[in-house]
Amino acid sequence: RPLEESIAWDAFIPLWERALLLRSFIWTQECPDEKRLFKQFSIRLRRLYNSDFCLIALNEPGAKLIQAGFPESVTESLPPNFVRQTLDLIASSRVPLTWNEPSKEFSFRRVVVAPVSADIGKPLGFIMLAQAQPRAFGQTDLFILQALAGELSWALREMHLKQRQEKLVATVNDELRSCLSAISNDCDQLTQQLEATIGKEQRAELNHINHM
Repeated sequence: RPLEESIAWDAFIPLWERALLLRSFIWTQECPDEKRLFKQFSIRLRRLYNSDFCLIALNEPGAKLIQAGFPESVTESLPPNFVRQTLDLIASSRVPLTWNEPSKEFSFRRVVVAPVSADIGKPLGFIMLAQAQPRAFGQTDLFILQALAGELSWALREMHLKQRQEKLVATVNDELRSCLSAISNDCDQLTQQLEATIGKEQRAELNHINHM
């Protein structure tokens, strides 16, 4: 028993160290949107697990579906409604699911899907790894995949928060610019209309307002 545990631990450490590099990528990446993040992440995750195919999908509010996978040729040939059906399948799951030969169209013999969890309710999306040949995903593989799915979930929330903040700042900036432009135009019009009647002090006040 101790020998078996030692062998399992020796196998876990290298995989965990490589997973930490992927975790570091998640938190240091500067991808501007989810799709680019998914593309870069799927390439690295596929390499980590030596899988034939990796797909990441996100179901955003408003029924907008974002997905990216590698190789892209497989992503484009997925069965109709595959992502929606998979989201329905994992709707109540919080841990990775595996199944064999999901469909004849799909041409993969073993698939593992890890939910990307939300704060509450159904998962935001999922991470999927697929193998053309039967391969068992051990408990270590599933544990690390679930951990990475959790990291991706938090990174997505941070990205969404940043996007909302940037949108708010842009909106406030536009509103302030419109207000200041209106004030400046009013000052110009007042200066032109009252040019012949106002004194130096009043003209200076208008110029000061315009300048500010």
